[in-house]
Amino acid sequence: MKNDFIGLELGSIETLDSKNVIYRRGDSGDNKPIYYIMAGLVKIEYKLPGDIHFKYYLQPNTLFGIEEAIGKIGRLSDATAMETTKLYSWAPDFFFQATESSHRLAITSIRSLSRLLRILNSEYGDQLAQLKQHIHMLPGESMDIPELNLKDDETEEITNPRFRKLFMDKQIIIKEGEILDQLFWILRGEVYIAKKMEKKYKVLAKVGKGELLGEMSFFDKSLTSATVIAAGEVEALVFSRQNFKEIFFTNPKWIKQLLYSLSKRVVQMVSKLSKSTL
Repeated sequence: MKNDFIGLELGSIETLDSKNVIYRRGDSGDNKPIYYIMAGLVKIEYKLPGDIHFKYYLQPNTLFGIEEAIGKIGRLSDATAMETTKLYSWAPDFFFQATESSHRLAITSIRSLSRLLRILNSEYGDQLAQLKQHIHMLPGESMDIPELNLKDDETEEITNPRFRKLFMDKQIIIKEGEILDQLFWILRGEVYIAKKMEKKYKVLAKVGKGELLGEMSFFDKSLTSATVIAAGEVEALVFSRQNFKEIFFTNPKWIKQLLYSLSKRVVQMVSKLSKSTL
């Protein structure tokens, strides 16, 4: 990786031997590092109530630890080097400085969080399939989720009308089962997240301003898992593969709000997983 990608002047490099613990679940502190894997293999393991564990492995060109650092919450998992591993790490403030100056780092950060969300969603589906009764819980409903700290004035609004699109009430924004070439960030209004049941749609959640839609399909070219329908008039920032870089350089500070949105969803999914195992 080129030095200008990770911003060597903003962080530090460390090399860990196999089996070295990077951090443990519950580790606290307001200045938790964010890590990038330069070489090696890292195991991430979640230990949930009910003696249920699940794990996955991260290879080079992946970031981890973003959601806890942004939210200033305890670590949600254990992270361990599985072989000799070279890591680059930033303090959160320096990490955001680096993402604002590096388009490639911004993309890698978003992709890393999107893949984590896909893993957590898959695990949650597996847990529900093993339960005798379905748990009726929507994102943000009756869950003790730590607040992620981000001030409204820390990100400036992108005003260029070429990047915005208006959707009318009940207009379908995303269809289930498609691979997206666009990414939507809600600027105004609310949308329904729904699953099609025969000729009707079952609403799973309702989300609004600041939410990111379609990121897993956009970055990983996976099929969308739900249909998104406008609940009233909705204005969204629309990213395409062609304009993504242009939007970034118009105002790179938007990356902080976008990473905040993804991080919040990761925290919500871990909370849902914990409750599904009780």
